[in-house]
Amino acid sequence: MQRYQPPHARQRQRNGQSQYQTRAEAQNGRQDINADSYVRPDRGPGPRSGSGSYSEGYNENVNARLSTRDDRSYTHNIQQNDQYRQQRPNSSSYSRYTINDRPGLSTYNYTSKKDWSTIPSKNTSKNDGVFASPAGDIKPMRLNKIKKFDLDSNKDDGEFDFELVQSVSRSGGDGKEGDLLKDWEIQEKYREFIEKKITKHHSTFNTTYHKAPKPEAKDEIESLGSIVLLFRKLREGVVASGRIDTFAIEVFESSARFSILANNRPQLMSSLSGLVPGLYKALNNRYDNGKVNPNSESVYHSHSHSQNGEEVDQQLNNLSICEEEKKKKDGRKKFIILFLLYQLVIIGENEFWSNYHQLTQSSRKKKLNRPFDDITSNIDDFKNFNQIERNGTTESPFVAPSSIALAVNIARIISPDQFDPIRYFQLFNTQTTEYEKVILSWGEDRIRQRAWEVLKKAYMACSTEWVVKFLGLNEGEVERWVEERGGKVEGGLVKLR
Repeated sequence: MQRYQPPHARQRQRNGQSQYQTRAEAQNGRQDINADSYVRPDRGPGPRSGSGSYSEGYNENVNARLSTRDDRSYTHNIQQNDQYRQQRPNSSSYSRYTINDRPGLSTYNYTSKKDWSTIPSKNTSKNDGVFASPAGDIKPMRLNKIKKFDLDSNKDDGEFDFELVQSVSRSGGDGKEGDLLKDWEIQEKYREFIEKKITKHHSTFNTTYHKAPKPEAKDEIESLGSIVLLFRKLREGVVASGRIDTFAIEVFESSARFSILANNRPQLMSSLSGLVPGLYKALNNRYDNGKVNPNSESVYHSHSHSQNGEEVDQQLNNLSICEEEKKKKDGRKKFIILFLLYQLVIIGENEFWSNYHQLTQSSRKKKLNRPFDDITSNIDDFKNFNQIERNGTTESPFVAPSSIALAVNIARIISPDQFDPIRYFQLFNTQTTEYEKVILSWGEDRIRQRAWEVLKKAYMACSTEWVVKFLGLNEGEVERWVEERGGKVEGGLVKLR
């Protein structure tokens, strides 16, 4: 098959003989292009570069015009550029162009500001070469040396800087200073260090324990957030050391409290999910198996070799725990309510009821050794099956439903079928603790918006007193709140449409 040729090529072949008769000859001709026998053919009409080309004549005309140009500003700019290049030869602001050996073509040469000719070495300073740049951003942020805290010594605690204690999750696992908080004795001292921070916080902002800050108190919230991070470090050390005792319970409970006050929801969920039901149930199993004395305030003393054990006990008893909870092993009922309220407000009703049934339902205590082992042919035995199951095959639920009735009542009140905002705000104001109020306040705007939609569907206008009661607002807040949503307050009436 003959290769396709454009018309102008066929015209040239008819006018004169083609140089190459075949493709093989053409390839040989290109390979032997430098041979003495090769004669460059006339390429015919068309644009070309080099000697005798159109571009050569064009360049000559341009150079002639530039040489005869009498423009003072143009000449002045050229002189300034030349002076700048002499003063700053390595500047990248001005580039230099060089002409290749082939006429009509030019190449752009970029001059770098850096000196790439220097090979870096150990003795190279920062400015000697381009590779000698500081690497401070990739150096590990770890202490070169940290002293082991000695509980047996009589030295002051101030000689050990607990601010430098690192998190187990970020720097642990090497058996060095990153694992310092796995030591039970260090954990107890670190808890005392946190308590000093708490005392300093309350003295600085003149606040009391278990009192939530106002939303505009940014500095106070930030200070509480720093305390939450300290509790996070301690929680990680407790979990990594496998510690299950009342000390571990207190650490998680305190972490949950301060997470609520600091409005730190991720840390709150981490603390509550560790407590309910995991840590509480693990401590119950220890009590049931006889590994722990239920009458003891803490169980870490059997692992402690400190001579100052009684002093540590006294200091731990003075930590910031509710007075009514000091008389108990823990405050599991209150924290179960906080856990369920968080599920209800933040996650949703489905998650709330799922966790509620898991916590309140009885579980099987033991399984059959063999299939149908307890089956009998006597029909009278089946009548006593429920009594047999109650006596030996089930265990009591983790928490009694009556102990967490507040969470259940709130869940039913805000459900779509039984929505009652008046009852909700009554419970909110009269029957909740400070921590429960904070969690419920996270969903308060949604409750008010739902109540507002109910009002607009039911009334054309209503009294201000009724709106205050229905929305759970103060009298001074009603007018602004209603106007933001398109309503009006006139003459003691709220016009909804």
